[in-house]
Amino acid sequence: MRQKRFIILFITFYILLGIGNIVYGKYISNDTFTVAKINIESTPPQIKFDDLTNSNKGYEEYANKTHIINLKLKVIEDNIKTNNFNKDYIEISVGNKFAKIGGLEIKEVERKENYIIYNLKITGIEGNGRLGVRIKQGAIIDKAGNQNKSISFLLNITIDNISPTATTKEQKLTNGKSKVVISANELLRPSTGWTISSDKKSLTKEFPSNTNYNLPITDYAGNVGSASVSVENATYIYLDFGLVSVKERQSSLYEINKKCIVGEENLKNNPLCKAEIITFSKKGQIADDFIGIQAYCYTYWGAGSKAVSISFENTFPYGYNPSSTAYGSLKDGPKVMLNGTISVALGGDRSK
Repeated sequence: MRQKRFIILFITFYILLGIGNIVYGKYISNDTFTVAKINIESTPPQIKFDDLTNSNKGYEEYANKTHIINLKLKVIEDNIKTNNFNKDYIEISVGNKFAKIGGLEIKEVERKENYIIYNLKITGIEGNGRLGVRIKQGAIIDKAGNQNKSISFLLNITIDNISPTATTKEQKLTNGKSKVVISANELLRPSTGWTISSDKKSLTKEFPSNTNYNLPITDYAGNVGSASVSVENATYIYLDFGLVSVKERQSSLYEINKKCIVGEENLKNNPLCKAEIITFSKKGQIADDFIGIQAYCYTYWGAGSKAVSISFENTFPYGYNPSSTAYGSLKDGPKVMLNGTISVALGGDRSK
């Protein structure tokens, strides 16, 4: 009896074990369950430099508060949920300090599926130093909740709102002229009539005569200062004398010394032409009324008559011209253009 019971129990256990194996095999090989589908995004929105322009043409690496700066930034993100790209999330700095500005305009200039380009127009920038822009964290938030990281851009523009200063020095030269050297505290733009040094910090010019005046000087940012030019030791003066006739148009100082009659040829054809024209001109930094000349022509056809220059149509009176006590000058005239040079013309060569 005991033997029979053992056999029955063994068979029952085997059947249960087999059932268990069959059930387990079905679960592994035949059944697949999808619990959830999740798109995980770990890259935050990116903001990158795109372009930069400066209205200070020719000197784009410098600017003052009168210039306009345009900065383009590229926002890279194709799943934007919140866009806070506005003035609250943008800071302008000059020399690592928060800068006071006249205005900031933000404009979207391009949009594609995965990026946006914004233009920042910055005006009225105060202060002095390197220009910078910072975009705060949270300006752009994607659908996964990622925020852009705070990022700063140090731009290749130096803001300069201080006018240049300079010192001047006169150097006397052996030819009677003086050279003035202007030394500035910063880079200068060229100045008309002056020679600028290779380091762009000094200007030089030679002067034939003494003078005093203030020269405007301009730095790279466009700020204007002043340099005091004082020449006290120059002794170089160049004067030019000559004679004019109808035939020759102009004679030399040598002919004046020979006391020739310039109008001699004209006199043969017209007995009334008995007067020559004496000319005087100057070169160098000499005031037009600094030197005067006195000359006269004497007509032979009677009191009250006048002489007129055929060449220049200047009218001269009878007798001493302009008078025995008056002087002519480049300021008061009578003036004519002779060989490209303004000259004083005294005399006459025909009657009127």
